[in-house]
Amino acid sequence: MRPFATADDLAGTEPGQVAWLTADQLTAIGDDADRILLRATELIAEHTTTGWTLNTDGDPAVTEVREALRDATCAQVEQWLEVGEENDVAGYSRGAAMGVGGVNLSSLPSILAPRARRILRLSGLNSAVAY
Repeated sequence: MRPFATADDLAGTEPGQVAWLTADQLTAIGDDADRILLRATELIAEHTTTGWTLNTDGDPAVTEVREALRDATCAQVEQWLEVGEENDVAGYSRGAAMGVGGVNLSSLPSILAPRARRILRLSGLNSAVAY
């Protein structure tokens, strides 16, 4: 699988593109960008519920789909830098949980970044109804 985003996408180097990460975050990723972008791509692909056509390069043929997948992947990396990639690696086997009455609350963030989920949902790539 090819990553949906590149290190340049994280940095926002294209004209009109906004950087997803700060200069400090980009420095922190360093040479690990390719690995973390591939892992984020796997997670984003898993959470899409609709398909898309590919162009001859193997990329999504529709610009809006390509951009949504790119942005969701960048959003996932952004979350991992904030809360730690280990939430995806370790799952929910660690961390604190609290119960009040019959309700249990976990302090761990969701595996899929909320911003990534929102991007996929608003683009129609994560919905119960295919468009």
